[in-house]
Amino acid sequence: MKLSPLPADDHEGAICMALENSEVFRNVVESLAAGIYIVDRERRIQFWNRGAERISGHLRHEVLGRSCRDEVLEHCDESGEALCQRECPLADAMRDGRERTSNIFLRHKSGHLVPVHVRAIPLRDSKEAIVGAVEVFGEHRSEAHHDLQQSSLALHGCLDTVTNLPNPAFSRFQLQSSLSKLTTFGIGFGVLRIRAEALASVTASRGKQAANAVMREVAQTIQHVSPEEALTGLWESDEFLVLLPEMTVHELSGYAGEIQRMIAHSEVRWWGDSLHIRVQVRGAVAQRGESLELLLQRASPGETQGTSLSPERAAVSGAGE
Repeated sequence: MKLSPLPADDHEGAICMALENSEVFRNVVESLAAGIYIVDRERRIQFWNRGAERISGHLRHEVLGRSCRDEVLEHCDESGEALCQRECPLADAMRDGRERTSNIFLRHKSGHLVPVHVRAIPLRDSKEAIVGAVEVFGEHRSEAHHDLQQSSLALHGCLDTVTNLPNPAFSRFQLQSSLSKLTTFGIGFGVLRIRAEALASVTASRGKQAANAVMREVAQTIQHVSPEEALTGLWESDEFLVLLPEMTVHELSGYAGEIQRMIAHSEVRWWGDSLHIRVQVRGAVAQRGESLELLLQRASPGETQGTSLSPERAAVSGAGE
């Protein structure tokens, strides 16, 4: 990508002048749903569109002029480890002049991880010198479909106001419906129960609003990690239910482990402090003919098998367990 013909000896000035002189560019980029930002050679942020604000949670005035290395838009791998110092797409694009694309995670301002597809493109001046780079990033999940679904649930009083997920009554209905489809048509599914640990102590030490923030972060992380066909809802005040169609024990165990790892690397930023989140994850693949109570018991985080799990492990049971 080339900038307007500008002096090649003032890299930061070249980028700023190009942006100021291109109102059409600004209008188009601001209208896009994707996150877009531009950095100079020192990786200082010179432009930040509304899409970047929405996806990352960072407002324009909070990031302009700052280095993207200052945890403004922290890129992470699937284990939650920061990539900025070792595998930064922008730095790599500016180093050799080649575009980079990757599927990674970014840490939202509120603390949870968001899966994104990233494209980093070097910017050149009129003399072909690299003066900066632009990054375009977008979420993997279909937000439009999700928003429409949530609006419909809210209209009928089926949405939890804290987590913005289906409430326990609707979650139970979905579970009963899935069991009926398994009994009648043989359509299998897996269930995960995810319980936030020490929520009562967070409420006691930080207040109810802090506990609500923890539940929101867990809810958002579960949704970002789970496939689009998954049904996620609140089950109890400190617990979530996830229904995944056509799951084997191995597949369900993989999703359970990924959810637990992502939540372990999430955090809630609360009045200058970071509240680290731990959850218990327990799952089961539904068996034809079993009762709702037995399925819930096999997938209960309160069971002995599910209480001593590390953040890297999650327990899933199959038939007869």
